[in-house]
Amino acid sequence: MERWSKNRRDAKRLPSQAVLPKIQKRLDKEIQESGKWLPRWVGEKRYEVKGPKDNCINHMKEKPEDYIPSYYRTEHYKICYHPVVNPSNGPNMWPPTSYDDVLPPPYRKPTRRPKKRRRKEHDEQTNSASSMNLKGSTQRCGTCGKQGHNKRSCVPSSQQPSSSSIANKLTPRRPRAKEWEQFKVLKKHQLDQGKENNKFKKMLI
Repeated sequence: MERWSKNRRDAKRLPSQAVLPKIQKRLDKEIQESGKWLPRWVGEKRYEVKGPKDNCINHMKEKPEDYIPSYYRTEHYKICYHPVVNPSNGPNMWPPTSYDDVLPPPYRKPTRRPKKRRRKEHDEQTNSASSMNLKGSTQRCGTCGKQGHNKRSCVPSSQQPSSSSIANKLTPRRPRAKEWEQFKVLKKHQLDQGKENNKFKKMLI
């Protein structure tokens, strides 16, 4: 009801036969973007829906606002919110019944993180501070340098090991404590065995 009354007040402030503010904002955006359009074949007499073309409106030097339908204007907006919605009685004025009270369903907190981002329009561009929009950009492979695929789907890179995997294999790692103890025992055994071999060689001489 608060929204209804607010829209009624806003409708009284709007001038008659004017385009609604959101529609006007979108129209201004389309007019500004129309300078980047490229001429293409429109497919004459191939579609059931027919209407004035944007380039014809510009050629005839007419206003685009004249071709906006009437239900996007303030007159229809005022007609929509003209009826008055009367307030209803609150729970303290409801008549008691012999049945159990109807309660709302229990609230279940979703497991995922709640969405805080605003819902954008279907024609609104997505702006992100962490990631760049790749729409319209050409994909280039970092291995072979060719366009149309990336490093992951490159055929040569899938057959040959990558430089990072080779570097990880060649880089020596620090031995763990258990391995270090085994190495000490083995080294001591080799030294003891070498001393015995030297004694045996001296006895033969």
